[in-house]
Amino acid sequence: MFSYEINKFLKSKKSLAVFVILMVLAVIASVIAIICSNDMPDCDYHPAYVSLLSGGDGNVLSVLSIFTWSMPLFLIFGYCGKSISEKKNSTNNIYLTKASRKEYFLSKTGVAFVTAVIYSFFPHIINLFINIIFLHDGTFFCGMESFRPMIDTKNEYLLSCIGYPYSAYTLYLLSFLFVMGLLGIMCQSICFIFKDNKWSYLSSITIWNLYFASGRTTVNGALQPFCSEYSVISGLRSIAIFIPSVLLCFIIAYVLMVVKKDEI
Repeated sequence: MFSYEINKFLKSKKSLAVFVILMVLAVIASVIAIICSNDMPDCDYHPAYVSLLSGGDGNVLSVLSIFTWSMPLFLIFGYCGKSISEKKNSTNNIYLTKASRKEYFLSKTGVAFVTAVIYSFFPHIINLFINIIFLHDGTFFCGMESFRPMIDTKNEYLLSCIGYPYSAYTLYLLSFLFVMGLLGIMCQSICFIFKDNKWSYLSSITIWNLYFASGRTTVNGALQPFCSEYSVISGLRSIAIFIPSVLLCFIIAYVLMVVKKDEI
């Protein structure tokens, strides 16, 4: 069932459309970073600093915001919402003759995790590679590279990230992919719970963006490198804060779909 769901995702025109949109956003972010770096000779940005994940330049940050904040919409449109359309046209009943409810549910949520990772990985990698090609001589981190170690561990952590920028970017990319995967599970669970596109879009985007509304509950600590506000602890705390919402949605959907055997 899992491989069959992966096949459906790969052959879907909607999933392809979402992938193309996200790739275009990644390329736009690179073009913006290159133009800004060339227009300001004193700001020879390091490729990792102005890559999509970091959003070091304000204009790139705008693209990052669209990419990240809108991700639930992309995930539901590209894959998670299929469970809703399958229910409406009753094709879910065909699948349930070949697999148990539990297998169907876990396959859907598992593939939702994978699709979220795919949607996130390739655009960020392409964006970084383009920046490396055109900005390979850049070393500028908006002056943060001149900071001196202080008692503040956040400052020391920032300097260590700047000292090994590509290693830091890679670690944050892995963290970003994990969080996006969790978001995929949450979106798929919400689609199972509401069985309606409108409510699924609305609830998922609302829950997700609540994690950007406050500094204490933000997930940015696990997503954005080269930021003086965050440390390893804040990154781990960001993930820990997000997990309960994912688990709650997953458990409610599991109980409704598998335990109580409501109509999928």
